[in-house]
Amino acid sequence: NVSVSPSRLDSFRTCEVDWAVRELGGDTRNAQTGVGTLIHSAMEHTPPGDGQALWGAVTERWGELEFDAEWISRRSKTLAERMVRRLHGYLRAFVADGGVLLGGEQEFRFEIPLVEGAARADTGDGGEGRGHGYAVVHGFIDRVERMAEGTVVIVDLKTGKYEPRSDKGVVEHLQLAAYQLAYLSGAIDGTDDTTLGGAQLLLVHNANPQSDAVATPKQAALDGEGADGFTALFGELARGMARSEFVAKVEEHCTDPHTYGVCLIHTVKAVSAR
Repeated sequence: NVSVSPSRLDSFRTCEVDWAVRELGGDTRNAQTGVGTLIHSAMEHTPPGDGQALWGAVTERWGELEFDAEWISRRSKTLAERMVRRLHGYLRAFVADGGVLLGGEQEFRFEIPLVEGAARADTGDGGEGRGHGYAVVHGFIDRVERMAEGTVVIVDLKTGKYEPRSDKGVVEHLQLAAYQLAYLSGAIDGTDDTTLGGAQLLLVHNANPQSDAVATPKQAALDGEGADGFTALFGELARGMARSEFVAKVEEHCTDPHTYGVCLIHTVKAVSAR
């Protein structure tokens, strides 16, 4: 059986080598990644209406982060404060509008069948791996929200700057789709007898430092055809993850410094000893 993390699905579809290196422990953790972790933790453990407690939860653990210079720490802290302020505004408005949080950091797992014939001849599989099997999709959802009208929306908080910011940009977002499939599979506790209203990103990074606005690009609720399509795609990707060899396709992702792909090391020419 194959274990699949929703947050890694897009990574595998984009670049198999990048995914493989990260899964094998070659992921690079940096202070900015740590800032996002602190903000996620603060959202999980503090009341939504208490902005001071939200920021206090971040500053209390700030010393856990390692920065290359003190000025970088100060700049990052300023950016973090802005993100927390925007997050607080979102949470406060959500409650004021009659929303109810059904779950935070909600764990789930469900099974999907591996797609027959997804093995690839160019990896040397030769079709031998085409037997029956299934993948276990397992992860945690940042927020499961019930809106005032009763629909359930699944929310994923993002603190990075390079996320899609429009509804059109998340139509094929695999992580959001995985969360919707979890709901449709009955894998999310507390959602019995509710109606799915879709899934959305909660983007607290804003290029305008004076703006408190957040972006919430939304993926519409999956219908039967959409759910079947994503299930088949996940089954194919999971089959690929189970292979012992991975194809390195050097494309824009591998050379773009803004993607922060760990596959970049495989595209840098060796330094001559001369």
